Amino acid sequence: MKKVMLTTLVLSLVILGCSKEKEEAVIVHIPLVNNNVTTEKHMPLAVGNYWIYETINIDTLGNETTLTGIDSAYIDRDTIINGNTYYMMYGGPAINHIMGSTIRNKGNDIVNFNYQGIDKVLFSSSNIGEIYNAETFNTGSFTITSVTKTNVSKVSKNVPSGVFNSYEGVTNLTQIVPANSNWSKTEKRYYEKSVGVVAGQYTYHYSSNVLELRLLRYHLN
Repeated sequence: MKKVMLTTLVLSLVILGCSKEKEEAVIVHIPLVNNNVTTEKHMPLAVGNYWIYETINIDTLGNETTLTGIDSAYIDRDTIINGNTYYMMYGGPAINHIMGSTIRNKGNDIVNFNYQGIDKVLFSSSNIGEIYNAETFNTGSFTITSVTKTNVSKVSKNVPSGVFNSYEGVTNLTQIVPANSNWSKTEKRYYEKSVGVVAGQYTYHYSSNVLELRLLRYHLN
C-alpha cells in the first residue's frame, strides 16, 4: 500500500495539550472498574490504516464554516514498549491532540504512551459518566486543569462518511493560573468501535470558537 500524504492545516496558535511550550504535567490516575460484560476495542489499529478529516469552525452561536485543507491520520508502524504493542499515529498537531501518537487498546480503554513514559487514557467505556482522567499542565503562560469522562448515552454523529452511533468523550478545561473564573472550554471526541474517531474537537486559548475534525473517508486493514 502506498503511504498516504499527511496534510495538515497551518495553525498560528497553540492547541491546548499539544504545545511545544508545555512543561510539566501532573496526571492523576483514577482507578477504573470494568462494568461491561465484554471488553470492547474502540480503535481499529493496524499498520496501513488511515483516516481523513475535514475541519469545521464552530462559533459561539453554533454557526459552522468548513475550512480549506484536510487533516490525515496514518498508522505507519507498530512498536513494542514494556511488552505491549503500540501503533504509531502520524498526523499534524490536531491529529495527535485528538487521537494520540503512540496508542493501543487496553481493555475498554484507548491509551497513549506519553512523554512521561506512562499510559494516558484517551477514552474509556468503563465507569461511564464518571471522570477517568484528571490532568494539570502548563502551556508557558497559563496553567490549565482538564478532566475527562464519557457521557452515559451514545449519540448519533453525522459526518461526511456516514452517521455513527458513537460514544461521546468530553474534556472540560479550566484556567487556574493566572486565575480566571471566566475561562473554561469543552472539547469532545466521538468514538465508534468499527471506525475509531468519527469526530474530534480542539480549541485555542484566545479564541472562543471550537474546531472539529469530521471523518471524510477512511481505510482499515
